Amino acid sequence: MRDEVLQALKQVKSYYYEYFRSGQAFDENSFFPKLEKHYQWPFTPEPVKSEFLKWKKELHSLYFILQIIENPEVEEIIFHQFNLAQIIQRNSREEFVDLPFLDEEEFQHLLEYLAYIGHCEWNFQKPFISFSLKLDAHDLRCSLSHYSLSSQKRSKLFLRTKKKSSIDIESFFNKKEMAQSTLDLQDEKKNILVAGATGSGKTTFLKEMLNLSNRSDHLMILEDTAEININNKNTTYLLSNNVSNISDLLTYSLRMRPDQIVIGEIRSSEVIPYLMAMNTGHGGISSSIHANSSIDSIHRLALLFQIYHAKEGVSYNQVIKLICQSLDYIYFLENKKCIEVIKVLSSENGNPVVETIYRESGKYQKPFELPNVISLHS
Repeated sequence: MRDEVLQALKQVKSYYYEYFRSGQAFDENSFFPKLEKHYQWPFTPEPVKSEFLKWKKELHSLYFILQIIENPEVEEIIFHQFNLAQIIQRNSREEFVDLPFLDEEEFQHLLEYLAYIGHCEWNFQKPFISFSLKLDAHDLRCSLSHYSLSSQKRSKLFLRTKKKSSIDIESFFNKKEMAQSTLDLQDEKKNILVAGATGSGKTTFLKEMLNLSNRSDHLMILEDTAEININNKNTTYLLSNNVSNISDLLTYSLRMRPDQIVIGEIRSSEVIPYLMAMNTGHGGISSSIHANSSIDSIHRLALLFQIYHAKEGVSYNQVIKLICQSLDYIYFLENKKCIEVIKVLSSENGNPVVETIYRESGKYQKPFELPNVISLHS
């Protein structure tokens, strides 16, 4: 009898996956009659109904995710496949855990359910999405990679936890006076770029810097996933969507009398209005970028500009000059610490001219052996 129930349950699940993908809202009074008609069953046995409803409730409760993120040291979880997840902790420890899914089909449905509750479209046309997810008292950033992107035909889930408590901006520096200096630069409407690798603390640094900014300033925060929430009532939050990307939002924001503009991260075409806004005299623009060093962030901006700029004939040297005329300071972060601050002065023949304002002891002892940089040490 038990084997018959399990076999029937497998069929019910398979039908439910298609039912869910069709966009139909689940109601057991309509679901089971449609199921019976589909399989030409005279009725659905009560044990099968009970097992299915229990399974559905348990799966959609996301209990297995809650069990993992209850550990405050967990920073990110990567679900590589239906039976394996990689847990990355803030103390640099990593471990792999088994997952409770029965098969890839069940796992795929769970990811489709996450996209649904995140109000996102996720399919062959939109194979990669990222959105905010609240699970009990936990705030998460959820990213989904569709199996159509994978040679192994596997979808993946990436969950990053957001810290509940604020980090004092002083904790990013070995010298406390640097924290006050950073806030002074912000009040002076300097254009600041925060650079670093994934997980280096770029978003947290921006958030804490903004939390201590002038309360009378009108702040514009532009993101593709809501991560920067600050304690300032004079803040306008704009999120990109299928209609308006970050580049569009930046164009809109310039018409809203902002005192400061924040772009969550520069990844692609938003680099064009970002540099143009700074070059036309708008100060107080802050953003972050993935880079391997302070100087590397300048060259990454230049490369992105050349990739996404529609007009030909703009040389790399001209782009470097535009960046160095517009950008004031670059903060480079590593492992939740600011290890270098440079002031961008100008450029000479495509070489950035910078001044080192701050460097954490023991870091970057020979930082300027890279080509295309002229350093003036303070």
